[in-house]
Amino acid sequence: MRIRLDIAYAGAGFHGWAAQPAQRTVQGELEVALAAVLREPVALTVAGRTDAGVHATGQVAHCDLSEQAWTALPGRSSREPGVALVRAVNAVLARRHSLWERGAGNGGDVLGSGGGLSASEVSVSAADSPSLQGVSSSSSPSSPSSLSELPSPPSLPSLLDLPSLSNPSSPSSSSSPSNSSNSLVSPRPSRDSISARAGASASPAAHMLRVHSPRGYSDVIVRAATAVPDSFDARFSALWRQYSYQIADSVTVWNPLAPDALWLDQELDVEAMNRSGEALLGEHDFLSFCKPRPRASTVRTLHQLSCERLSDGGINVRVRADAFCHSQVRSLVGALIEVGRGVRPESWPAQLLRAPSRLQAAPVAPAHPLTLEEIGYPPPGDYAAQAARARVYRGTDELAESRGI
Repeated sequence: MRIRLDIAYAGAGFHGWAAQPAQRTVQGELEVALAAVLREPVALTVAGRTDAGVHATGQVAHCDLSEQAWTALPGRSSREPGVALVRAVNAVLARRHSLWERGAGNGGDVLGSGGGLSASEVSVSAADSPSLQGVSSSSSPSSPSSLSELPSPPSLPSLLDLPSLSNPSSPSSSSSPSNSSNSLVSPRPSRDSISARAGASASPAAHMLRVHSPRGYSDVIVRAATAVPDSFDARFSALWRQYSYQIADSVTVWNPLAPDALWLDQELDVEAMNRSGEALLGEHDFLSFCKPRPRASTVRTLHQLSCERLSDGGINVRVRADAFCHSQVRSLVGALIEVGRGVRPESWPAQLLRAPSRLQAAPVAPAHPLTLEEIGYPPPGDYAAQAARARVYRGTDELAESRGI
């Protein structure tokens, strides 16, 4: 049977969503925790694979379970299976996070690439996590064996590795945009770069400075687990994905308690950014705004690209599309920031769009202010039809031939 999982996570402590050997990833953590509770291997299919450092409040994934594992979840309690699964999995995740935070885990999972303790090495009890109180003991994995051989968490990044904009206003980059950096991350920030002028702004460092979180806390949680039709596909049944990007473009807006924003000390022109973004709406080849994957189309339909000045003085950039290419959201935001700074004309993003190329690509904004907010789906009766449409290659025959398809 198929189960939909609604998921939220803070991305600073993960090497992205996708499972990787010896790395702590969101997928890896979830698959290990689910396997520990369900007593069977679990493989997740996700709606949107987020990069390292990117957060999510509305991520969606699905997995297929045996009916026996699902119905056994409540144990002797009167809870629904989905409620029991959420409580038990979040307790395992909290325990794993606590051990990882103390230096006990960052690699070598038996049941996946979670980058923490394996399912056989996690002991969970009601005392470990308030969220597990009342859950049947049949859901708890066995006691830990040894933690001595597990590596420690990743070290803090150097300040020289913190995000910064390339300086397209310099003589060399303005005369030859193709030679300028395509990333907002620079190994040695110039005095004119965003982060150098704004100071250190990378969220990962701020998050990793927390020595111990409160009991029961985890940086990834499952909010809901629901049985769905087998035709539901978290990735291909989705109609749209929506992200937000937070910018604090004045020292008066900087907030050390809310580090997940891009700190700038130059006020951006929000109206110019909105006018510039309007030309990008609709279906286009966004090659200049993403890192293409092999044999994949870069044609997407952009529904919304808007910038709003918030009541606290910050800026929220909201981006919605039917789907996104790798780094597309951050590239769109990076282009708008350049316009907002006044170092590129309002027509520049449209110029990049009309001449798809990786040689003159948009700069990539840092990951830590980006959050996947919501995934939209059709009514259950349309899951299969939408999945079939989403699997069709988009683009011209020439584009398909150029990608080797």
